[in-house]
Amino acid sequence: MSEVLSLVAERLNGGLDTMRKNWIRFFAHLCLFLSIIQQPVPVTASAVILEGYIRVLEAEDQRDLVALYVSALGDNAVDRYAAYLASLPDDLPYDQRADALKLARQHNLVVERVAVATADLIAKKAIKELPPLRGPLPAPADMNEEATPIELRLVKSVEWLLFNQETWETAIYQSNAVLRYMLGMGRLHAARLLVSSLPDALTGSSANGELLGYARFFSVWDAPSALASIVSQNPGEDGTKSEQKAWEQEYKSVLDDYYDMALELLRVYWLGLEYSDSNERKREKVEQMRIRQIYVPEIVLALHRELYDSREVFPANLRRTLQLPNIIADSRYSIFRDFVSPDGNRMPEYLAGVRDAGIAVLGAGVSDPVQAVVG
Repeated sequence: MSEVLSLVAERLNGGLDTMRKNWIRFFAHLCLFLSIIQQPVPVTASAVILEGYIRVLEAEDQRDLVALYVSALGDNAVDRYAAYLASLPDDLPYDQRADALKLARQHNLVVERVAVATADLIAKKAIKELPPLRGPLPAPADMNEEATPIELRLVKSVEWLLFNQETWETAIYQSNAVLRYMLGMGRLHAARLLVSSLPDALTGSSANGELLGYARFFSVWDAPSALASIVSQNPGEDGTKSEQKAWEQEYKSVLDDYYDMALELLRVYWLGLEYSDSNERKREKVEQMRIRQIYVPEIVLALHRELYDSREVFPANLRRTLQLPNIIADSRYSIFRDFVSPDGNRMPEYLAGVRDAGIAVLGAGVSDPVQAVVG
């Protein structure tokens, strides 16, 4: 029997097309039967035959049976099932992914190992097809493009790690790595999709500092769009006093929240993570520095614009625009460092806006701008 199985395996190594599917199925079942009755089976030949039948099942999309036969592969079972899951369509629904992992558990595969291996395979393959994280910093005008299919595949890889809390720690690590890449390349749409797909228990926990920072970043980044929508709804002279008052209250509430969120993000030294060993996670630190150089100046400039543009409705915001430079220059937060990068210096752009605010203060009848800041 061993000689027969070895001949079958040799023929299968020549390609599935050289044998009928029914014969492959027969010999796969024979291998399993001999193992069950504890008869000697050539290990290599049995693995080749089972692999051949698994490929038949994959081609026929018989997902319910793949896990069953993969589980018979012994030490290779986890990696083989992970490879199968990694080959499934990128748009596979969430519930079908969950079912695929449940099948692994039913057939005594370690689900946590399967999930981690699957996510790792997908991510590594996607990264090879994406451009490296280097080069000029992306401009804001280039950050609104839709996610590419490969980027979506990388984002979806994390989903395999969300079904069991035992793999959440790995999910956090992989999410941070993917987000550093996406934000560092200016791929905001893909990064936003990933953050929105994560459970609140991960993105809202202070224990996950880096991931929490990304979630808060998007709240700050999206605020100007929300404010623009509110500004466009100003009833103006055509509205009643009550309508104007209601609009001003909404405008002030959203603007104040935005101001507080932005300052909180900047003051906690966003992504300025400290490590006990200067060589620890060196790549992560470089990636985080790149992200800060891209987005911190944009956040500061946007906050300044919103405060300055609201001055006619809320004159007190002129004071805020002149107080903001003190925060930017404060060495405790190191915000000013992020305005200078290999691509140039954006501080003159910000200081020009501060100058306009100072002129506006003088135009409002305040003879001493310094008093407007401290008073």
